[in-house]
Amino acid sequence: MNDGFRRFGLNRKVEDLSAALGSHEVVPINLISGFTTFPNGGTRTQPIFITKVEDTKGNVLERSAVQRHKVCSPEVAYIMTSMMQSVTASGTGAGSRNGYFWQNAGKTGTSEDYNDSWFIGFNKAFTLGIWTGFDNSRIKTGTANAVNIWGPIMTKAIRLDNNGRTPGANDARYNFSVPDDIIHQNINPRTGFSVSEGGIPEVFIQGTVPPAVSDSLRYNFYPTGYGFQDKYEQD
Repeated sequence: MNDGFRRFGLNRKVEDLSAALGSHEVVPINLISGFTTFPNGGTRTQPIFITKVEDTKGNVLERSAVQRHKVCSPEVAYIMTSMMQSVTASGTGAGSRNGYFWQNAGKTGTSEDYNDSWFIGFNKAFTLGIWTGFDNSRIKTGTANAVNIWGPIMTKAIRLDNNGRTPGANDARYNFSVPDDIIHQNINPRTGFSVSEGGIPEVFIQGTVPPAVSDSLRYNFYPTGYGFQDKYEQD
């Protein structure tokens, strides 16, 4: 578990499984860095604050190099992206799409007693994290504050990226790329097995698509033993 935290840039020593649910406090910039893994096809980008230093004549005296770290496979990164697209399409992150027209994905979070509220969202080009809260824990923050701020800021960033113009919603620079080994398959939401008709659309990594199993007797059984072992988990 500690190795997974380290690969995602979260320098915390954890020994309990509840850490996967967000039970440990982390610095926002580190968490945002971890989220860059998903739009970058499994590669995390280390944040930098000064890109270059110039003298009065415009000569570059020093330039910062972007550091990248391989975290997981492109397929695993896309599966995570797909799940978080559901969050922004119809879940707790839907407010991020107010005035925002391109693909996005993300995750909301609220700490115990509503002391903190955050939303980290991304498209293919940009990752933006927003935290709202107060130093005084007696003052509470609303659960939707961060997510509603995200859309207008990201829209402004995209317009700045295009010299003030607003690109089309289907602009490939901001929409996610699907790896070749990703399979689209409808599944039964009750059993998790594949179905030929009906069901809900889901994405899987090739070789992990659940089988189509007849349940004519309605035993209500559920799949077991199906999963994907990411090679980076073994490093």
